[in-house]
Amino acid sequence: MNGTYSSITQLSRIPFSELKIDRSFVNHAPFNSQAGKILESSVELGHHLNPKRRQPP
Repeated sequence: MNGTYSSITQLSRIPFSELKIDRSFVNHAPFNSQAGKILESSVELGHHLNPKRRQPP
């Protein structure tokens, strides 16, 4: 569990302004419940951290 704690601590120290999620992961999420949960949680985390919102290309 120590490695996980360290990663989360490091993540909390990194300033960022956007969250990028690979398109292939997004496309795969509807067919894989675990991937869907990870995607949903990632988007929720992004909203909570309130990064600068940018429209996709």
